[in-house]
This record gives sequence, C-alpha cells and structure tokens, in this order.
Amino acid sequence: MKKHILKLLILLFISVFNFSWLHAQMSGTYTIDKTSSASRNYKSFAAAISALNSSGVNGAVKFEVANGIYNEQVTLLYVSGSSSSNTITFEGSDSNKVFLSYNCSQYEAVIKVNAAANFVFKGMTIKSTSNTYGYGVHITSGAKNITVTNCRVEVASRTGVGADCIPINIAGGTYRTYGDNGEEITIKNSIVRGGYFGVNIRGTSNSLLSEGFQIENNKFYGQYVYPIYSVFAEDMNIINNVIDSTILY
Repeated sequence: MKKHILKLLILLFISVFNFSWLHAQMSGTYTIDKTSSASRNYKSFAAAISALNSSGVNGAVKFEVANGIYNEQVTLLYVSGSSSSNTITFEGSDSNKVFLSYNCSQYEAVIKVNAAANFVFKGMTIKSTSNTYGYGVHITSGAKNITVTNCRVEVASRTGVGADCIPINIAGGTYRTYGDNGEEITIKNSIVRGGYFGVNIRGTSNSLLSEGFQIENNKFYGQYVYPIYSVFAEDMNIINNVIDSTILY
C-alpha cells in the first residue's frame, strides 16, 4: 500500500514538473526561422505568438527574425507579464531582407495589435499586398506602448485608393471608428508608403483624448490624401519627418 502511494506521488510530481516546463514563462532571445530546428526557434510568427499567449513572459523577450518572406497575418493580444521593461520585440536584420506580408481584405491588417501592450517591431517590411484594401499595422481596442522603428510599412499606392487602405491605422474596426484605440505609440526611423492616409489616429472625443504619440524621422511617400491624420488626440510629437509631395496624388 505504501509503495503504491509512493508511486502515485512520484507520478504526480513528474506530471506537475512536465506541465510547468511546457508552460514556463518566456524571457531572453529566441529566433523565428523557417529553416531552423534549434530549441529556442519558432518556424513562424504564428508559432512564436502562440507560445507567448500560452506561457506569458517574466522578462524582456526578443525574437530575431531570419531573412526571408513570411506570408502571415499576425494578431497580438495582451501577454501576461509584459510591461514597459518586459517588452516583446520582433527584430529583423534589415527591412530590405525581412518581409512580413499578407493579402488583406477590407478591414484586415498584416499586424493587428488588439488591446495588446509593450510590443516593438524593428528592421522589417510590413506590407499588405492587396491593391485595394488593408492596413499594414492596425492598433486598436486600447493598445498601449507600441513601437514601429526602422521598418517599411507599405500598402497600395495609387490614385483613388480606398480609405480603408492605410499603412498605420490607430482606430477601431474601420478608419473612421473613434474610441480608446491606442496610446503611447512610437513610429520612428521608418518608411511609410502608400494608402489613403499614412498614419490615421482616431481618439474618443474632445473630452477624452488619446495621448502619447511620437512620430519622428520617418519618410512618407505616395499617400492619396494626408500623410498624418489625427482626430481627438494630444501630446503628439511630430518631428523631422520627410513628406515626398512629388508623388502625392
């Protein structure tokens, strides 16, 4: 009887240990590489994000993205343990070598930041390949502390492009949906190409303004209407951006 109880206790300990190991919180550097089988590698953005959602983090996390084309649609949710110091970064080596793209339908995005916080995208091209619709990055539902730096964010660039074709859309489900969609947003050292607007920001109202926007050292090309359009927002620093008006329609 005692031996039987001891065996059960040992099996229970092993089960708990294995479960804890499978769901250990993430911290440090990982890779995203379709060709690698390393222990800290994920073969897609989707696999990396699934691990984040199931495990959470207990320190800053960085995914070094290998050169290549990743045809994926990414949705980011709040990750347990993330904070202003425990950020989650997806970093490519060069925006000319790392491509995250998706053929978006209306109201879809390549990257949707949905009520998430503390994410950084760096050193990659983010592109909607549709000639009509799509957001490159869609920040919505109260997302906070989101950074896009050293990136190229691209959508269709042509006469008469639709209003729901925007490289960086900080709004609700459509380009004109107001609300608490995003705050503490940094767009820096990037190329923003195409779209109806380049960056679209929609806060809630005159009495409830969204705040904390840093738009710095970017180049805007080929917007059909405005490179930056903002309603019901404050605490905006728009510094040293270049607008190429020769190709505005």
